[in-house]
Amino acid sequence: MISCYNGVVTHEPTFFKGHNTSCFASQPNNPVLKEIIKEMNRRYKANASFFATPRPYVIPGQPRRISGEFNNYQRKIFEITGPKMFDDVLRQQRPDYYFLDKLHEKHLNFSSGVVSKEYTVAAKNAYDYYFPFDSMFFEVNIGAEQSMQHTR
Repeated sequence: MISCYNGVVTHEPTFFKGHNTSCFASQPNNPVLKEIIKEMNRRYKANASFFATPRPYVIPGQPRRISGEFNNYQRKIFEITGPKMFDDVLRQQRPDYYFLDKLHEKHLNFSSGVVSKEYTVAAKNAYDYYFPFDSMFFEVNIGAEQSMQHTR
């Protein structure tokens, strides 16, 4: 099982919306992780020349044109070995888990009809189990560092 915490993320510079790779967990011998590794290797080999080119960096105060080059580079990294690749494999291998982010506390508050208190408690427990970092006790901001822009 792979748990994607905090649901999906949106990264506008790369036009990415999906599950990020910053924070997830797995049991040993996970077949989904094995598929992720296979796909990552396949995409890496198919794009070997991309990695032979020096990468751009974002330096404060540099022209926007260079920032655009960095965004294109980052988008490609997302597709080859990053969150886009992870997201693609997760969606294909485990569509049942892929959409778990749709389970949100606001969906547990029903506004009409008769609702079972036991069901509400069970749904809340499932939410807390699958999304432990989405509580008020943890301040996890996935992808907030953006260290890829300035680290080598």
